[in-house]
Amino acid sequence: MKITDTGLTIAQTVARLYNASRVQGMGIFMQVDGDMSVQAAAEEVNTHTHSSMHGKTTSFDYLHGRTMKVWFEGDSSDFDPSLYDRDNGKGAAERAVKGEDSQKISGEKMTTE
Repeated sequence: MKITDTGLTIAQTVARLYNASRVQGMGIFMQVDGDMSVQAAAEEVNTHTHSSMHGKTTSFDYLHGRTMKVWFEGDSSDFDPSLYDRDNGKGAAERAVKGEDSQKISGEKMTTE
């Protein structure tokens, strides 16, 4: 099952997923404290986007020590949440992109209340 039609950009999706994810295992040595802004997520998207003969893909395994395990094809923010949910809890990806778990988008900054 893919999460589709969120109305979010890839950067907004990555920021929400990052802010809802958790550091695990050896990730404690790479962790960066605090939430990720949409602007910072856009920079990460640019860094993690690759083109090949099959098209453009953007993928994240771990990001600053947090488990992400998501990839995007082309400019679509649709993604398969199964690996993200495996490591962050059942339904975690859907809750994150829907803005649940007290996450809100405020301008360019993702915040939690």
